Amino acid sequence: MLRVAFLVYDLDGPGGMQRQAVRLAARLRERGVEPTFVSTAAPRDLPARAGRPVPGLPGAAVLRVPTTRAPLFEAAARAFLAARGGVDVLYAVGWNAALHAARLGERLRAPVVVKYACAGAHGDFAWVARTPGALALLQRAARHVCLSGALREEALAAGLPEPRLVPIPNGVDVDAWQVDAAPAALPWPPGRTVLFLGRLAVQKRADVLLDAFARLGGDAHLALAGDGPLRRALEERARDLGLGGRVAFLGQRDDVLALHRAARVVVLPSEGEGLSNVLLEALASGTPVVATDVPGTREVVTPEVEALLVPPNDAAALATALGRVLDDADLAARLAAAGQARVRAAFDLGAVADRYAALFAEVAAERPATRGLPERVGDLVRRALARPRRPGKS
Repeated sequence: MLRVAFLVYDLDGPGGMQRQAVRLAARLRERGVEPTFVSTAAPRDLPARAGRPVPGLPGAAVLRVPTTRAPLFEAAARAFLAARGGVDVLYAVGWNAALHAARLGERLRAPVVVKYACAGAHGDFAWVARTPGALALLQRAARHVCLSGALREEALAAGLPEPRLVPIPNGVDVDAWQVDAAPAALPWPPGRTVLFLGRLAVQKRADVLLDAFARLGGDAHLALAGDGPLRRALEERARDLGLGGRVAFLGQRDDVLALHRAARVVVLPSEGEGLSNVLLEALASGTPVVATDVPGTREVVTPEVEALLVPPNDAAALATALGRVLDDADLAARLAAAGQARVRAAFDLGAVADRYAALFAEVAAERPATRGLPERVGDLVRRALARPRRPGKS
């Protein structure tokens, strides 16, 4: 069985890259891969999380380290993986985990595969450019997985070697998102609900969404599921815009499918994405989508076919597109049907797992045979004993 260690910051967090890593690991286990996780946890959270299994992946070994400081994190990871008999491949999700993986790979004699999570001003390579020494460490990786053409172009511009770049998108379990589910209870009666799912941070531009929603009249409502550093400021902005009871901040939610069943349209106002899990899940669930026309999204959907796309940071255009879907049931139905067909054809999680399984087997096979310290010491001793002695030496 191929042993793959997943290095993922904040495995227990709500982010899409964490959920994608766990779901991928579950599918890889079905394909003869043994996944192990090394992650981080804030010191205050560690007591509650230390013994927690990986969600949806019972029996998977997991280490949560209460620091990202390189020497401590990497020493803990090295000891954990060595105690389990070593590892065949290190799979790092995101640029920050990749820096640890590059150094660990040399110590553990394991090839490194890096997955980059986001493009644009808030993306991986923007952070790499601001981090001294980061690019040199990334150069050590055996492969670089790029979710989108935009990430591939950024990787090439950063100087990563083209033969090591591998295009593999995120995936979604389409069947799991098409089951029946009761609509989630919201603070208003069922009806014209716009649903935002995501972290309340600058990149997601929920502020632009609020401005757009203020332009929508009638009985439309906006539900924002997620949390983040801008929540308080966004709540104040909603009050300032006079949205009152038309907007609800739901916080972090686990009943995402039920939220979809309660929504008329899902909105993604981001100014940058890698390849959005929220987008894939909305398409799979059959919820019509209005999103910004950013590279990672544009590669998933065709405008006016699987979704409506608008320019980033354009509240007026966003409001117009939302109004179209809310007011036109035929348009909403066409978008929903086309979206489900699109994700089934191109983003099925099983097919994505097949590609990762092949990739991990390939890089593991490329690893040169190495001999451990005991064998090398034995060779030195044998050569010393076999060396002819000088005359007169006892």
